[in-house]
This record gives sequence, C-alpha cells and structure tokens, in this order.
Amino acid sequence: MGIGELLAKAASFIKSHLVAAFCVCGAVFIILILLVILAVVRRVPEKQAVPDSLPLSRSPGDFFMPPEPDYVPPILLEREPKDGWAEEDARPFWTDPMEGNARVWEDRMKKSIDELLENVP
Repeated sequence: MGIGELLAKAASFIKSHLVAAFCVCGAVFIILILLVILAVVRRVPEKQAVPDSLPLSRSPGDFFMPPEPDYVPPILLEREPKDGWAEEDARPFWTDPMEGNARVWEDRMKKSIDELLENVP
C-alpha cells in the first residue's frame, strides 16, 4: 500500500465522518456556552428590595384616577318659590347705582326729563 492510497483512505474517512465531527464540536461548544452562562448567573447578586422609608417625590394617589362614585346625585328640577326676598337674599345681587356715579346718573335723568318736556305740547 502506497502513500497515495493511504491518503485517499484518510480523505474518504474524513469526508464520511465530517458531519459527525461537526455535530460533536457543536455540542461541545453549546455545553461550554451554557456553563459560562450558569457561572455568570450565580455571581449576580439578588436584587435588594426598596426600603419603605425611601422618600418619594410623588404620592401614589397622583398616578391613579380617583374611583367614580357608585351613585348618581339627585337632580333638583325645580325649587320652591319664595314669597318675598329678604335683604340678606338680595344683598349679593344688588349694587347701588348712585355709589360713586351720582353725577353721571343725575346728568342722564336731567337729559331724559328735558327731552320728555320738550316733546310734550
């Protein structure tokens, strides 16, 4: 047997077992990656809980809408009429026209009276 035949047999052996060799190499590579990941995960410390005494700039109520009421407030379609107005009832709605503008109102009244008297025959 010559060297050429020996090399041909080695080449055919390698070609026939090349797929199996790649599979073995791939499996070994995946196992190494998994071992590295497990080693890194074990080194990471567990997350520590946030203490309750940590001051927050916002209260939890700022992030949520208040709950809607479970009832509908009653609707007043009309109110009982009053027989008359008391002074306390009218005070918020009354402003004295003569307060601070007396001269303006006097001029308007005189003008109206003069126009009325001039038009009467």
